[in-house]
Parts: sequence; C-alpha cells; structure tokens
Amino acid sequence: MGSTSHPFYLVQVGSVDAFVPNANGEKHCLVTRKAGDHFGEMSLIEDQPRAEIYFTTQETTVRFLTKSNFSHFLELLPEKRKEIQSLEASAMAKRLQGISLFNDLPMQKLMQLGALFQFFQLPAGSVIFKEGDMGDSFYIILQGTVLVMASRDQERVLIAERTAGESFGEIALLENVPRTATLLTKEPCKFVVLNHAHFHQFLEIVPEKKEELQVMAAQRLTS
Repeated sequence: MGSTSHPFYLVQVGSVDAFVPNANGEKHCLVTRKAGDHFGEMSLIEDQPRAEIYFTTQETTVRFLTKSNFSHFLELLPEKRKEIQSLEASAMAKRLQGISLFNDLPMQKLMQLGALFQFFQLPAGSVIFKEGDMGDSFYIILQGTVLVMASRDQERVLIAERTAGESFGEIALLENVPRTATLLTKEPCKFVVLNHAHFHQFLEIVPEKKEELQVMAAQRLTS
C-alpha cells in the first residue's frame, strides 16, 4: 500500500484478497481476485500510490507486467484502458459506500462518482492547503486526523479536528472564495479527492448533495 513501483498482476492460480481501510481506519476485505482476475492497474495508469494491501490465503501463482511493459500493453490495446478504469471505479464506489455523505446513494450513482475520485496519502505534519489559498479540491478522509487552523486576533489557532469519514474543502469551491483555514495532517493520512472540475461534476450527478454541503459549510463558517 502506498507504493507506485509495483507491477500489474494477473492471477493464474489461487486467489488474492484486497484490503482497504474503512472510515474507522480498520482494514476490511474489499474484493477477492481469483484466477483470471487482475489488479494493480490503476496505480500504473494514474501514477498514484497503491490504495489497497493484497494478501494470499492459499498457494497462488501470479504473472506480472512491469510499469514499462504495462504502458506498452495499453498502447497495443487502448480499449483495455476504459475497461480497467471501469473496474477501478467499481472498487472506489464500494469504498464511498462506507462514508456517511454517500451511504444513501444507489450503486449506479456511486459508480459514476467512483470514476471521479482519486486516492492519495500524506505523512504527518504535511500542509494540505493554507488559509488564503484559492480552492482547487474537495477532500474526504479515509484514515487519520487533520488539524484545522485559522487566524484569530493575528494568531493562528486550532479550531477543529477532522477525522476518518469527514470531508473538508467544500467552502472555497461552493462559494468561490479563498480557503478560510489552514489544514495540516496530525498523523499519516489517506484521502479520496475531487479536483475543482470533478467536484462540480459530482454536484451535477447528485445535485441533492449540494444543499447538504451548503448547510455544512454555513455551520463551519459560523463556528
């Protein structure tokens, strides 16, 4: 998990279980890859850290492509890129199901949203964005704690902590204003993120969530 250098794998014999952290930071089995299934592709396509940890529970044989050979494979068979991205959107949809903002949505909507979100992680002490920055992303915490710091009487003070399952960054995107606080990681954190364009696509797919986010933003601005 977190590596960007591992290959693309094809299970030939046996099975491999994929585990991811849920909103409480606990690991649960997302899916089992059986003979004929593959995994590891999205990290290579998007050049992102691995979002899952893989374990074998029986004698298993896998074949693999290195990153350079995987790129050549997609050049030879470009139609496979969309197929692979669809599979990864499904995996992201299952992850979103465990987050309160999305757990009332049907799987069809979650699949659409799953194609928009990206996974990333940061070590402890990392600045995610600073007060006054222009907003470019909306974040949901999968694991870890984020500190919310704001200027009060010419001093920067801690006003809140955000933990697994909570979101942030919506105010700047909804109101088209600079960031209202500085956010940094208290411990190693994992997130799923929407960039500016994908955030507005998200609101087009599930417009009922806009009011929900506006209410949350208003409460945060007055707290």
